[in-house]
Amino acid sequence: MGLASSVVGNFQTVRSDTVVVLEEGEDAQLWNVPVADVRRFEISEGWHTRNSRMMLKWGLIGAAGGAAIGAVVSVLLEAGADANENYKTGLNALVGAGIGGGIGAYYGSTRSVERWRSVSIPRRVGLVPAPRGVALVAAF
Repeated sequence: MGLASSVVGNFQTVRSDTVVVLEEGEDAQLWNVPVADVRRFEISEGWHTRNSRMMLKWGLIGAAGGAAIGAVVSVLLEAGADANENYKTGLNALVGAGIGGGIGAYYGSTRSVERWRSVSIPRRVGLVPAPRGVALVAAF
């Protein structure tokens, strides 16, 4: 098949040598992918907030921005100040970094990310009776 990109969709079935996936979206297609061409099969574990990577990323961005703002404000205030007033640029940059980092980390904690987990390709899929109707099962 030579498919070089990912297909995000709903798993339909596994035939003898083909995985069938219904693509998501308006222009959804039914993909019949040879099992030999599947490099990775992942399932979504849903959308999650309070992601440590996003908190770290936005915390660092906020810290850098806060440090820059603290330093610039300090330099601007010192330029227009009397000779005996001293605005400690390094300290102000450090305080700005702490405040900006905290705000950035909080912002990062509100960002949702979808988590994916690699699984093996199911070899069989079927329906079985369940207490509330019918359940879909997959054998790996």
